[in-house]
Amino acid sequence: TGFLVSPRLLMTNNHVLPSLEEAKTALAEFNYQNSINGEMLPSLAYELDPLTLFITHKELDYSLVGVREKQGLPPLKDFGWNPLIEEQGKVIIGEYVSIIQHPNGEPKQLALRENRIIDLLENFLHYQTDTAPGSSGSPVFNDQWELVALHHSGVPKMDKQGNYLAIDGSIWTDAMGEDKLDWVANEGVRISRIIQDLKSRQDLTPVQRQLRSQLFDGSQPSLPAALNKEKKPSKNTSVIEPSSQVGSGLVTWTIPLQISVGLGTPEFDAIDRQTAIQSLPSSTALTNLPPIEDEMPAFEEDPELQADLQQLERVRRGEISYYDPAQDIQDRDRYYSDLFPQFDSLSPKQLFESFHTLLKQTHTKQLGYKPSTYLYPWVDLQPPPKLNIRSIYSQLEYNPEQIIREDRLIEQMRTSRLREIMSLESLSSLQVRERIDFLEMELPYNCEHVVPQSWFAKAQPMKGDLHHLFACESKCNSFRGNNGVAE
Repeated sequence: TGFLVSPRLLMTNNHVLPSLEEAKTALAEFNYQNSINGEMLPSLAYELDPLTLFITHKELDYSLVGVREKQGLPPLKDFGWNPLIEEQGKVIIGEYVSIIQHPNGEPKQLALRENRIIDLLENFLHYQTDTAPGSSGSPVFNDQWELVALHHSGVPKMDKQGNYLAIDGSIWTDAMGEDKLDWVANEGVRISRIIQDLKSRQDLTPVQRQLRSQLFDGSQPSLPAALNKEKKPSKNTSVIEPSSQVGSGLVTWTIPLQISVGLGTPEFDAIDRQTAIQSLPSSTALTNLPPIEDEMPAFEEDPELQADLQQLERVRRGEISYYDPAQDIQDRDRYYSDLFPQFDSLSPKQLFESFHTLLKQTHTKQLGYKPSTYLYPWVDLQPPPKLNIRSIYSQLEYNPEQIIREDRLIEQMRTSRLREIMSLESLSSLQVRERIDFLEMELPYNCEHVVPQSWFAKAQPMKGDLHHLFACESKCNSFRGNNGVAE
């Protein structure tokens, strides 16, 4: 079993789709169910698209894979999809859940409500629900039909030594078969833990990041379109025939899909193209965004990127250096020269006012928040000979060119998503602010504010103050959040 979590992405278990190669030969079969009269409805088969996106996690036992639209069939968004909700607390012990499943490969079946949560673990839920082989990958819902877990296995009864027990109380062995196990509960992977893993992924292409963002854009699905509910299956719809258009031409098995729900736009390819070729400084005001159709330089031709890389190269060649001790003393004496003669005669208040006036008169250029320009190729480089970037938390070292390119790409993606947000006229100013805040969390730079931005409401010039900024992998940055300052 599997189900849509966006207009283009399907979720199931890792042990159902463990690899990209297996996903290449699989089909997703929608509307695999009986009518209210007990007649089999015509199903619709779509190829999976793992080359566009395939994410899997063995321990959390989930796989997320793209589904390809098919000419002549309804768009995938017509089926709707199940929104992913990260907040915890959607279920508690003693609450009841429902499962939509395809046990033993049969048409859709519902295990409704009388299925009680008996345990909440760190990554899993245990519940007393009737499932059968083939139900792996089923969605588990609370009473509000919010997705709370991904069903993946049963929980057998065990003795104190950890041996599985059979129905008759004896120690179970493989030779007895699974039907002789004394099952006490079923287990599902908590959706909140899957979302956390998805958000932590940094090894995604721009297209994959865009598809992942659609999982959390706040959209709500509309009701699925009717799909010939009372029409009997025809010769052409009751059987899925392999063809030369299906992947490598081989179809080894199908994944029947139950109720699935989803929203968005199928024109994601155009958005991804603009994500790759458009860029704007991150400090650009929202009202100054250029029209979405205006194309900016391609990524490799981006003049700001090239300037940052040239600055890095000049440092590598020894042409410039961020800190020269002898030059620093000369610059200091020159900067404070007018204050030195009167230094001892000034009161503390007068001295403070003199320093304040000097700073105000001389610091006329306030740096924006652009770590790829001001931090990585210049300030935060480690001493020669390596001249690498070192993460403030993990202490791992990275090639600065890699960090500069990744942050520039993130900036382009932020700009593209920002345009989308600002084009939604139905959003209130509060909703716009919330989506922008989420965008910054979803696409963080490889840069850490050791003084939390919330302390100064993310305002400039504090946000771009180089005294606050240190290189940090975006994974560490987004995981740590703004709960404290660096140690």
